[in-house]
Amino acid sequence: MLVVSPIMSAPESREQAEKPRGLHSLVLARSTIDRAGEVRADSARLEALWREGKILLLVKDRFHSSDTSLVFHDVSAISDSISDSGSDTERSSSGERYFLGIDSESGRGYFVWYTDEEIVAQENLRTLRQIGATLSDEEAGL
Repeated sequence: MLVVSPIMSAPESREQAEKPRGLHSLVLARSTIDRAGEVRADSARLEALWREGKILLLVKDRFHSSDTSLVFHDVSAISDSISDSGSDTERSSSGERYFLGIDSESGRGYFVWYTDEEIVAQENLRTLRQIGATLSDEEAGL
């Protein structure tokens, strides 16, 4: 027995019936970033992307941000938090880096530098819950 809900009508054509429904505009699915899984195993490429990359700073559970967006850094801006005088190590005593992906248009890499150390002022740190609704497509995709 086929039961039809009063709020759903039968499709007008077979083509219409085969189209996916719902989930067309998920807020967190508006990414412009290629996750670039093949790059994760290529340490030389990761190092090159790191040197030229856009880096988010994550202190414990809070991102460095303005009132409405995430703040991106370059490697020189966070070099004080990396051991060995700014070397490109993946891990140091003060934090770890994580590769997020590559910008589909520019080819620039995105990373997160995670640390437990308070290396920026507390008032500049926010959780995703606090700023999530104001993020750009690029930021939300990361």
